[in-house]
Amino acid sequence: MKLNKLLGLAAATSFAATMAMAGTSSMDFAAKYEKECQGCHGPIHQGGVGSDLRPKALKKQTREMLVEKIMNGVENTAMPAWNSSFSSDDAAGMIDWLMDWKNTVELTLDLDEVKKTWTKLADVDALAKKYPVAKDGAIKGGEVKNVKDITFATERDASLVDFIDSTNGKVLSRHKAGFAVHVTVTNKANPRYAYSISRSGKLSMFDIGAPGQPTLATVQVGQESRGLAVSPDGKYVIAGNYNPGGAVLCDAHTLEPLKAFDTSRVIDPDGQIGPSRVASLADTPYGPYFAMALKDGGHTYIIDYSKEGFPIVGDIPNIGKILHDAFLNEDEGEDFG
Repeated sequence: MKLNKLLGLAAATSFAATMAMAGTSSMDFAAKYEKECQGCHGPIHQGGVGSDLRPKALKKQTREMLVEKIMNGVENTAMPAWNSSFSSDDAAGMIDWLMDWKNTVELTLDLDEVKKTWTKLADVDALAKKYPVAKDGAIKGGEVKNVKDITFATERDASLVDFIDSTNGKVLSRHKAGFAVHVTVTNKANPRYAYSISRSGKLSMFDIGAPGQPTLATVQVGQESRGLAVSPDGKYVIAGNYNPGGAVLCDAHTLEPLKAFDTSRVIDPDGQIGPSRVASLADTPYGPYFAMALKDGGHTYIIDYSKEGFPIVGDIPNIGKILHDAFLNEDEGEDFG
């Protein structure tokens, strides 16, 4: 009996010490969450790949359990152990911050605000005239024979996009393109142009047919972004946002923003109204359509980019919760998964 009391007292003392140390942490919890956590747990802590971290969900577990998960990770999930960069008081402090967090700022996607961030960095037409690229991608007199031989690599933590000659492995150029560059795609109709989107919401356009693969233009489409797609006709590029939720459609020749699709108020599979992130975007071979998956909304919008105003002409509901990625069954022409 005495042993049980001693063990209980020791456990309580250890736990109390862990909680007390939360006040000694110098960690910037908001900044740490933004950089390391929100990609999986969401900008408003609603979960996704990771679990729901809002106060109501966290209260279902003890503080000791939560600290343990931060420090040692969770088996069979994407949650890693953070004990190499968190001390116990950092972990306890993060729990305190999460428990007290309130979503006091509701952001909505505003096209006028996005337009203000558009920046032209080079003359697209002048470069195309000076350094012509044939329809098959052949570059006249360039250090690379064909733009299709140029491979992209994203250096996530360095915030860089690298262009590499795939025939010999030579790095041709490296460009700053926003924090945690997430996706880089080419314009299939005009493969001299490439686009990247960073997690910090920076959309960039490059001319890979010109020496040095210069950045042609940039635009800040949001605070937190993920997906990217280019229309098969080469006229439009669309970028998806986590925060503020939605997508921005731009002119693929200039990168000028043309329309914003706001998803700050959508109905989710449980019938609740709230914001939804947009993780996956796809250009479809079946018609002049972009497919835009609402990650938290559980449905997919179909956007017709051939019509004036780029209307949403389809809404496929009740697909499921947390729509993170997609693929097209191009052989059958029927499935979007």
